[in-house]
Amino acid sequence: MSASFEIVLPPNQAPTLSNLVPDKESPQETGSAVTWTASANDAESDQIEFQFSMDGNTVQDWSASSTWTWTADQAGVHNIAAKARDAGHPQGTEPMSASFEIVLPPNQAPTLSSLAPDKESPQETGSAVTWTASANDAESDAISYRFLLNGTPASDWQQEGQWIWTANEPGTFTIAVQA
Repeated sequence: MSASFEIVLPPNQAPTLSNLVPDKESPQETGSAVTWTASANDAESDQIEFQFSMDGNTVQDWSASSTWTWTADQAGVHNIAAKARDAGHPQGTEPMSASFEIVLPPNQAPTLSSLAPDKESPQETGSAVTWTASANDAESDAISYRFLLNGTPASDWQQEGQWIWTANEPGTFTIAVQA
């Protein structure tokens, strides 16, 4: 007597995501490049593809690359997620996710680029001399100026980078500006 018995391969298993890590710690400043690496295993050693998303939007579609580099351009807390798939599981695994915070860089003080009078030294007592200052701000913030005469404020903070000084006595004076 004989019997027939069939042996079949077990069903193909989906890959298993094991890790999702950035190469830098949170928080980072805007403009930082952060590389995310996902790790996955496949029981049958099938080719694995990865997909990355940020805040629910796909940022790197299915690819053999297990890394994605993000140049962070928006401040806030972002959710980064990765999925893995093999040929037998085209929908991919459940996502693995991590939060990452991007912060604005510290505000930089404006940089003064010039301070110049409209007349050359020397001038006679009673002459009006217009001093013009220029400054740049990395964040494009509004700039205010304050002029000083011999280290003492000679004007209030003002939006205009000009100050008119009338010398009422002879001497040598030091004009400075703050921005």
